Amino acid sequence: MASCDINANASEERMPKRRKTSTKTCIKCKQDNGCLVLRGLVYCRKCTQALVTQKFKRVIDEVIDPHEASDAVLAIGYSGGLGSSLILHLVAQSLCPSTRRTRRHTWDRIHVVYIDQDVVSGYIDHKVELKEIESVVAKYPHFHLTKVPLEKCFEGDLYSDPPRESLLSYLGGLPTRSAINESIQIMTRRLLERTAKSLGVSHLLLGRSLSSVSIALLSSICSGRGSTIGEERQSSQEGVVSLNPLRELGSKECAACVWWYSLNVISSPILHLESGGSTTGISRLTR
Repeated sequence: MASCDINANASEERMPKRRKTSTKTCIKCKQDNGCLVLRGLVYCRKCTQALVTQKFKRVIDEVIDPHEASDAVLAIGYSGGLGSSLILHLVAQSLCPSTRRTRRHTWDRIHVVYIDQDVVSGYIDHKVELKEIESVVAKYPHFHLTKVPLEKCFEGDLYSDPPRESLLSYLGGLPTRSAINESIQIMTRRLLERTAKSLGVSHLLLGRSLSSVSIALLSSICSGRGSTIGEERQSSQEGVVSLNPLRELGSKECAACVWWYSLNVISSPILHLESGGSTTGISRLTR
């Protein structure tokens, strides 16, 4: 009969512990003192920023061929969070016209799509939040902000009630908080893609880091939606390709770059909808 006990003589079968680095010098430039440890390796500030920019450009070049980039129209799904705030800076730094050209093609105009979730959020002063969103995007002259309310998903002849009431009625009928959170995430994603399609966008950039994608994968598997795993990395809906340029970067290096660049991260709102089931979603439990 099988046993879960660990044999005292089977120490060589255990997974060896990762060795902790003892050096304080950057592993890449070997000159400056390190300030961040990534996967057991020490990096200085300058090399960390260069690494983040390099991985960001690599994902962009994998999806958008530099020789055919002139036919692409870009949009950024902006939420005010950590990843999307960093995406704005990296796109403005690498993909917009500047005195120092680092690519064969840059974009003169990039759309920024913000999904307004005021109807399901607990943000007290919503006007202040919108002003913060507008002020952040206004710092980048080549970006054009488009604000879309979440209840727009329920516009059309199929719904007899107003969009806001239809949305609240739909979410109020869901049994658990996990179902509510997942439904809001799916509606936000589809609304981003629909808005991007109406703007003539060919590629939609999402600010989801490696940590966020991993959490989404676990949430999909726990919820029985394993068939949608492929969409977490990259998907195509109605001619709009959605991708995550930060998918090779963890939240640690993203947070460090956001701090070093002094970027404004707007706190995400807390859902105030009541549910008869659990009050904690799977995505929060896996954070």
